Amino acid sequence: MILLPKESLVKHLGELHEKVNDKDYNRIDFWAGTKYSSSIFSYFDQILPKNKSWSDEIILYGDTNSNCIEIVEENDSISEAIIRIDFRTEYSLALNAVLEFCILNSLILLDNNLRIMDLNETNINAQIFNSKEYKKYKVLEDQ
Repeated sequence: MILLPKESLVKHLGELHEKVNDKDYNRIDFWAGTKYSSSIFSYFDQILPKNKSWSDEIILYGDTNSNCIEIVEENDSISEAIIRIDFRTEYSLALNAVLEFCILNSLILLDNNLRIMDLNETNINAQIFNSKEYKKYKVLEDQ
């Protein structure tokens, strides 16, 4: 999942649509000129402890092989924030923390297809359970 500042999304696109198109997502730096700094992500310290990333430009909370948040910084500014929810784990605590964080900080979640996600655990679980990735995992798990 991708985190974006709601205010910036509205500023650049005029209004919120169901989906952000690929061209706009790749063309616009939605984090540029916002009030956000990577320090706000310390919110996750207790749930997804900060770890060392393979890259000096990535601030990592959690484990890259499980539930995690990766904040990419360029020139001391956020350029991207990616969330991975590992449905092979008991991810509810991490997911609820992400949802609360988004609400408190006016952030939007996009799925891997750049569709805006409802900040609601039930709806996100439904999206996870209906995703190609989850269905593929369940087939492999059942073998």
